[in-house]
Amino acid sequence: MAIRQHGLFSRTFPGWIHAKSACYVYESNEEGIDTGIIIEGEGTLFLGRVAIQEMAEVYGFSIGEDGQKLEEENAHLIHENNTLREQVRALTSDLETFGRAIASARAKTVGDR
Repeated sequence: MAIRQHGLFSRTFPGWIHAKSACYVYESNEEGIDTGIIIEGEGTLFLGRVAIQEMAEVYGFSIGEDGQKLEEENAHLIHENNTLREQVRALTSDLETFGRAIASARAKTVGDR
């Protein structure tokens, strides 16, 4: 999965700069979010994946299988988009070659008159 960053937030694993050197809520060492918010005397606030998931579910967001399906569909659509772009480039090249051939044939026809 891609590393993502948005404003203050970045996806990472807990390190020595984080308060408790782990998830601030559960004190686990799993992947999570560095919030960029400094807790004076402790370090940067880090929230683990489970804490974030539970907060999101309490608020009503669906996490897990639905999110995974969306990620897979997104990857498929990106791949399909790239394939279609390559096909467009190839067709554009073919059309340009055809256009040059037509122009050359016209030039010969006009020159023969």
